[in-house]
Amino acid sequence: MLITENRGIYTSANAHDPSRFHSNIGVQVEGSILEALLEAERRVVSYSRGNDENFPTSDQLNIEEQNGEGQLRAKVITEGKIFHEVLTIINEAMAGEELWLGMYMLSDPDIIEALEYAAERRVSVRMILDPNQESFGREKPGIPNVAVTHRIAAGGHEHLEIRWYHVDEEQYHSKILFLDGKESKVLLGSINYTKRSLHKNNLENNLLIKTSEDTVFIEDVRDYFHRLWNNPDHEYTLDYEDYQDALSWFRRILFRIQKTFRLTNF
Repeated sequence: MLITENRGIYTSANAHDPSRFHSNIGVQVEGSILEALLEAERRVVSYSRGNDENFPTSDQLNIEEQNGEGQLRAKVITEGKIFHEVLTIINEAMAGEELWLGMYMLSDPDIIEALEYAAERRVSVRMILDPNQESFGREKPGIPNVAVTHRIAAGGHEHLEIRWYHVDEEQYHSKILFLDGKESKVLLGSINYTKRSLHKNNLENNLLIKTSEDTVFIEDVRDYFHRLWNNPDHEYTLDYEDYQDALSWFRRILFRIQKTFRLTNF
């Protein structure tokens, strides 16, 4: 997250050279939400035993009343509370609504179970995932995403679909959940949907945006997912079957051992 006296930017991007190829998402915010962003960062400084005496105050922010899309409501959510917000969004999705997930790593069993139950409720669940083939120049064996989706696909959920981001040198490093429904919700930021990230082992930073109106922002998020899913002008995503057999039986067993004994980075 980047904040100035005028605006803040939430993004899934790592600000370093090895991540320059990666596909990410980001959103710019202005107005009173900047106070919450600033306070969240001040608490990180304090937690890290840094000197926050010279930390900017809310009085130094250039906050103006925002016109235009006043229907949007934003909230800063960090660490373990992100996990509960993800479950709330998924569990409150209703039949006929669309639930979109764009994610670099997915492995948390509670989140996966909630997504499957949503599909059983006739929520249209569509996931775009990274195939986990590369990480900062090193080859990866498809863990966790290929292993996890193998089990999900075995459930044969009629209303749950998966596509892989078409990677080359890059990762699909986005972390975004979008409920397109009566009250649309977008949750985005730094967090992977893994146990290590969701259960207070990392300092994570997400932004929740809600609206009951079909705003320009919601249209942009919807267009982002539809463009990647349908490939109208480029081959952004591939069919699930393209990576279905990318994980050998040995690696599936290895994945289960890693999850059981927590010998993972996810």
